[in-house]
Amino acid sequence: MIAEPKNREVKLKVPVATIKEQNKITGFYHMIFRDVSELAEFLNRLLKLKGVEIKGIMASSNESGVEALALPVFSGRKALEDFTNLAESMGIRLSESHLEYGRMVISGFHVTFESARSESLLVSKSFMKNVAVKARETFGPTGEAFLYHVGYQVGVQAYKDYWSKVVGPKRELLEAFLSLIRAQGWLRGYKVVEYQHGKKVVIRLEGIFEASSVGRPACHFTRGIISGLIAAFWGKHVVSKEDPCGFDPDCCTVEVVALG
Repeated sequence: MIAEPKNREVKLKVPVATIKEQNKITGFYHMIFRDVSELAEFLNRLLKLKGVEIKGIMASSNESGVEALALPVFSGRKALEDFTNLAESMGIRLSESHLEYGRMVISGFHVTFESARSESLLVSKSFMKNVAVKARETFGPTGEAFLYHVGYQVGVQAYKDYWSKVVGPKRELLEAFLSLIRAQGWLRGYKVVEYQHGKKVVIRLEGIFEASSVGRPACHFTRGIISGLIAAFWGKHVVSKEDPCGFDPDCCTVEVVALG
């Protein structure tokens, strides 16, 4: 007899996005330290700097040292310079890891994992590529429709679990979402060609992982996620379609239109 493990809450979180404070500079910074003691020394010295506040930090150690992702807030340009100068003086490798849209800062190196009373399953991008390929090969258009509807539910759930809690103009939040999936390797680039709130969105997606798996324009799963997110944003039912971008096999133009 195999005993089921007791349900217990596990949380590991780094902010995906934060609202920038007025008249202050905010960003995510990726740092590499030689060991834990160097990280501790860096943090101790930061306490003595004026105008620098660490809102959050996550660190993990490995054979080559300690990697950390920090979210500092600077009162001005001088405080930012003092921060980078301190890292340089200690020989710490420091790089910015954020994208900015208006008042939002989005991390390109984030981890979000939560498990309360349900189990979680993480899958690799290569696994999802194989799923997309097999769905098309085995079921044809029906398989592509399945990929779209699965993606749609993912988009709706993403809004309910996270994006509904982030304040900002809806187009700005859509841009932030697209930047995030780009940072995660879902696509190489994107452009919001048209945005009519509550009516219509046209987005050009380049370097989509789905398309590279079949050698032709195909973004049914990704289109589904975007459609579900937009439908939840607007509180409306939507329909969507995808078209190729000229002769680029890795590019799709996605059009999402509200019903009613």
